Amino acid sequence: MSAKKAMTEKVPPTLLEAIRRAKTVELITHINPDGDGLGAEAALAEALEGLGKQVSIVNQDKPGERYAFLKLEGRYASPSNCDLAVVLDTSVLSRIGSASEALKLAKEVAVIDHHAGSEPFGQHNWVVPTAASTGSLMSILLKELGVSLTASIAGAIYAALAHDTGCFRYSNTSAESFALASELKAAGADTAAINVELFESRPAPALKLWAKALSLLEIGDGGLSAIAVVTQAMMKECGASSEDSDGIVEAARAIQGVEVAALLREDSKGVKLSTRSKKWLDVNALCANFGGGGHHRASGATMKMSLGDAKSALSSAISAAIAAR
Repeated sequence: MSAKKAMTEKVPPTLLEAIRRAKTVELITHINPDGDGLGAEAALAEALEGLGKQVSIVNQDKPGERYAFLKLEGRYASPSNCDLAVVLDTSVLSRIGSASEALKLAKEVAVIDHHAGSEPFGQHNWVVPTAASTGSLMSILLKELGVSLTASIAGAIYAALAHDTGCFRYSNTSAESFALASELKAAGADTAAINVELFESRPAPALKLWAKALSLLEIGDGGLSAIAVVTQAMMKECGASSEDSDGIVEAARAIQGVEVAALLREDSKGVKLSTRSKKWLDVNALCANFGGGGHHRASGATMKMSLGDAKSALSSAISAAIAAR
């Protein structure tokens, strides 16, 4: 299938037409799904069902417990023949993992995303790197489809927006982000409750893992970089899951003077890299060295090497990026 890029905040007419004519729709987001991808799925699923369509979610990975409030579990299904598959919050085919099988069974494929360095692969692509979140794009799309915001749709979009703006703390937060949050609040989104679920609700094993990882944190490059490591053994010792490592890299970035922070988490497929920066270092470019990407201030990659080799390669890449400033 040919990929036709659409890099504008206006919804491509062909995408709207594909959604309107589809009777069966399957939604997909990236592996290790986050609040933006899942929130966008929850909002779009309810909206499309309200339009009389049959909707299911065929992600490779199930949502973590912290996203239970989005009530997605009952929507999960195995890929099957459908009129339209919609990929949300990634425009890189490899990032959807085994869910790519669903694309082979779909008559048409659409991609909706807001990440830089996109590689759209659908027949209908809508990629807006200036958007704060994919959830923000859902608000535009639903208006074009004539869907009114319910409290639950508004809550799902708010979860997506709050997640990717760090509850409006990150540099991708715009005036439009605040305006959208106000609109979602007015539509019934329980913003306080959602903020608690996203940012203030962690199981005890997660905090034990944070304490362990941060106690071993390595500060380098004259105090400009911080690298944390989470091993399988550490997770087992703390009774923690991979999801419980979420937030460690943000805590490392919060250290005074640190410009760039990274977390290397060991898993069965290699090493999962998560990076964050404060003001000037482009972590999207940094992660591109390892086949990854994302945003200028938040990005990631999967490093197909040992933890020791990954740490050495990352340290060198960070030092080079800092020196090149």
